[in-house]
Amino acid sequence: ANPSPFLTCNVFLDRLLILIWDSEASEAPEGPYKSMTSQHELDLRRLLTENLQKHASRSKNSDKGDTVAYTEYIDTEQAILEKYSHSAFRLDREKLEKIRQEAQDEIFAVSRAAVDVQLERLRSDRSTAQELYLACHTLSYSLFRPWYQQERYYSADYFARNGGIRLLVELIKSRHDTDVMLLGMSACWNFCSDDHRSRLLIDNGILPVIDPLLKEGDQRVKTKCVGLLWGLLEFPDTQIEVVRAGFLTPLVKMLNDHHSIYMIIELAIGCLHCCCSNFHLIRELSEARVADEIISCCKTILDEFVHATPYGTQRSVTMICYTGFNAVASMFLHAETRCWIDSEANCVAHPVRQLLERKEELLSVVDTWLHEKQHSEIRAIEDGHYVWRYMQPYTSLLYAPSPIVRRMGAFSLANLLQGPENRRLFVNEEGHGYDPLQCSIWCKDLETRRLAKDAMIEAYKDGVDPPSLKNICCFHISDNFDKFGRTLVKSLPRALHATILRFSL
Repeated sequence: ANPSPFLTCNVFLDRLLILIWDSEASEAPEGPYKSMTSQHELDLRRLLTENLQKHASRSKNSDKGDTVAYTEYIDTEQAILEKYSHSAFRLDREKLEKIRQEAQDEIFAVSRAAVDVQLERLRSDRSTAQELYLACHTLSYSLFRPWYQQERYYSADYFARNGGIRLLVELIKSRHDTDVMLLGMSACWNFCSDDHRSRLLIDNGILPVIDPLLKEGDQRVKTKCVGLLWGLLEFPDTQIEVVRAGFLTPLVKMLNDHHSIYMIIELAIGCLHCCCSNFHLIRELSEARVADEIISCCKTILDEFVHATPYGTQRSVTMICYTGFNAVASMFLHAETRCWIDSEANCVAHPVRQLLERKEELLSVVDTWLHEKQHSEIRAIEDGHYVWRYMQPYTSLLYAPSPIVRRMGAFSLANLLQGPENRRLFVNEEGHGYDPLQCSIWCKDLETRRLAKDAMIEAYKDGVDPPSLKNICCFHISDNFDKFGRTLVKSLPRALHATILRFSL
């Protein structure tokens, strides 16, 4: 049920060579040309086989296993075929892709068969708890992971197309066996590896199902609920739905509950970070004192475990603080903007105004941590373990009026942009290339400048255009907001405020 992509390569190779032989044999006359065709076939088989063996060997030492090597194999194989294009054999790309697809289908048939077995177990009224446990375990740890392998991605897609998500949600909802329910949530957690799959889970009603479990379940159940929830909170509408459904209270409670283990705290802070990146939720977050609770949690674990501890604990403490301080930075970014564009938020009793009154005290903890940490430490932890879908929550921090908030954004991007996938996300989302980072190199805060330059080191290899005049102006206003930016913006029509205050949304 778990074939290697190199089996696909072997099947493809056999199909390709059969086609070559049939094509040339049908066109070749009897005599000397026949032996020439045979030699051509032998040469091509030798080259393709050597290529296959070379990349199969490489995959054993690759962090991402077969997937990376398989992609390289296909690229090299195409070059080999093009090299042989001078011969009697002609094969266009469309036909080549058709053969490869047939080879993949032949291998994926094995995965389909395995998924069908689990679907039948989930559908059947006669399935025992042991059979349901086995079905969820197989889906979670064999058919959905690792998500970046081609067969696993196909298996998950095939499972969803055949109604599997609805069956899993119903299984979790039934709660007839705790162990089965936990594995069902693990399967859903491992399934939602991209936006499309997260939406499928939301559309099939997973949020109302995990709501009571998050609030009433034991520690094992809560861990699965929070981990699954984090994968669903990348969407602004879901963030609003979750906060207004009362999820904030149990999430905040987990931060400073002495029964909580580090894994639960890390997952809960991840969920809160997603919500804190939403400008429209700043009032609810301020009322729940989310920033205060996160700072309190981080101070506690830093005080307790700042000295020699096992690597796993150090890693958890670092990621809890990194994610938590980004969440706090986002809250202050949105709080300052809300007070600027909403006169009601400037009232003394308003929760957003009260949050800003505690800004210096709370951000001083973030500032201390930033001076003690190197962004390379975060990269060493994240590589191969964390996949980010959006860069916008970090980019927006670069336009904040607060120097500490801007520094947190530059620190995060200096870490994230070392990965080529993250650089592509950053450029595509921003729409202006590396403008925010280039502007940050000119800011008054020297540490932010240094971090922005670190972030740009890899970016320059991709080729960088000069920043737009609009972004230069917006950044300069935010960098000097208290000095003259506030007065400058007030002198402009209110309709232009959201455009000039780039950090506002």
